[in-house]
This record gives sequence, C-alpha cells and structure tokens, in this order.
Amino acid sequence: MAQPLPALNFNPKIPGFQGGSGEPSSWLAENTYPGAVLYVYAFRSFSGDFAVQFRQTLLREFIQKDLQELRLAASPSIGAMQVPGADAALYARFVEDYWGTPRHRLRVAVLATKAVAIVDYVAHDADSFQHSINGVTEMLKSMSVGAQQVAKSPTAQQTAAAKSLAGLYLGSALQFVPSPVLGAPTGSGSWMPGTRFYLLSSDGKVHRGYGLPKAPGGDIRRFDFEKAKLEDPQNSGEFVVEGARVILRLGGGIAPEAVSSKLPAPGGALEFYGTLYKRQPLQ
Repeated sequence: MAQPLPALNFNPKIPGFQGGSGEPSSWLAENTYPGAVLYVYAFRSFSGDFAVQFRQTLLREFIQKDLQELRLAASPSIGAMQVPGADAALYARFVEDYWGTPRHRLRVAVLATKAVAIVDYVAHDADSFQHSINGVTEMLKSMSVGAQQVAKSPTAQQTAAAKSLAGLYLGSALQFVPSPVLGAPTGSGSWMPGTRFYLLSSDGKVHRGYGLPKAPGGDIRRFDFEKAKLEDPQNSGEFVVEGARVILRLGGGIAPEAVSSKLPAPGGALEFYGTLYKRQPLQ
C-alpha cells in the first residue's frame, strides 16, 4: 500500500498577507504594488536525489505551469534550512527574467517520507519583495512536518447539533467599496457599512458573503453550496460542532481559515470576530 503523504504544518495567519485558499494555497501581500504572492504546495510524491534535482531545476516541475519561471536573470543563491520533522529542506533566492522584467522569488522545498512540499514567494519587483519578506520569514519559522490528519465522521450528536444550527445569520460589517471615479488609482476606495451573512446548511456546509445569499427564486433553502464553493472558494467551507463551540473552516487549501463561536441558545446569535450574527427565518 502507498504510504500516506505527510502534512506541512504552519501558522496560516501570515503577517502582512491575506488569503490562504485554493491549490496551491495562495496568500496576497497587503499594501504592495505591483504586488507579491506566497504560494504553498502540499506534499507530493518524489523520487530521485533531492539536493541534486533542486540545484538543477529548483523543482520548477512542482510549480503550477503558468507560475513556472522560464529563465533566470542570474545564478540562484541556494542554501539549507531546518524544518522540524523534515528529512531535508533547501531554499533558493533568485531573480526570474519575466520577458525582460525581473521578478524576485524565494523558493523553499521540504523533503519528508519520499515526498516534497514547496513554498514559493513571488514578487513583481524588489521593493515588493522586501516589503513583505518579514511575513514570509515568520511563516517559514512556524513550519513543521507531521502526519496527515484523517477526517473524522461526525457523531450522531454532532449531526443533530449541526441541523439545529442550520439557517441564515446576518450581522453588520464594513465592506470595502472600490472608487467609482474614472481614473482613480488601482485599489482606491472606502470602507462602507453593510450587511454580512453566514449561511449554514443542515449537512454541515457554510458560505459567507455580503448582502444576502443569491438563491433561485430568492428561496434561501435552495441555495447551491457546491456552486458557491466553485465560484468563491475562499468564503465556502464546512462547519462542525465541537464541545460547546461551532467551528467553521473556510477556504479549503492547506490551511483553511478557522472561525469559531460559542453555541447559541436555540434561535440565538452566533458571534464571529466580535460581531453578532442574528438568525433569520429561511424565507
């Protein structure tokens, strides 16, 4: 039987970054222009000489095709680092020649149990790279390798609790509204008061957004969670009742966002990030 792949553990709350969804999981650097992105690729099977192959190809074959570097502007700087639980870990600092434009990158490859995970930091210029490198460094310090956790089936009690929580929850929250002025700088806008929702299904699915959920005929009971997951994975996920709390895991990927609230009284409100979300009739 094939040996289970290990898991790359790290703190997903990366200073100066937001996001964390998708595959590879991606985090967008805040307050940078033209910007920088941190990608994390889960462990995949690997065979061969890890050190030799990394020095020859930087393991670009493990990178998503449209994100692979085509040519380097200079020889990369390569070194070793320590990652708890790993057999070996190497990093490369290099500059990619992206059709005449330099893109600055830092790539870390982690070897464990004949499998490799990749962390790839891509910045569109040197200033963006330096602006957010401290957050990347903190994330790398938090990394370790462990066993892949097997998802447990919910107990009958948890299933019953999830059904009792199913419903639409509304609360007040600020929403960023892009500037409508023609010619305004990219990313300009303002924060405006609005309504945010969390929609929980009786079978443990959750979706959040602003305004109200879009459902056929306006009937929230017909909301398509699978379609929402495809269109907006960062705000879709599952929830489970654990003890006296309800845990929401949104975004999927390697490190889903975890949101929790105390279990409310029947028909009561849930509290996420300090905001109360009141339960609404499903109509």
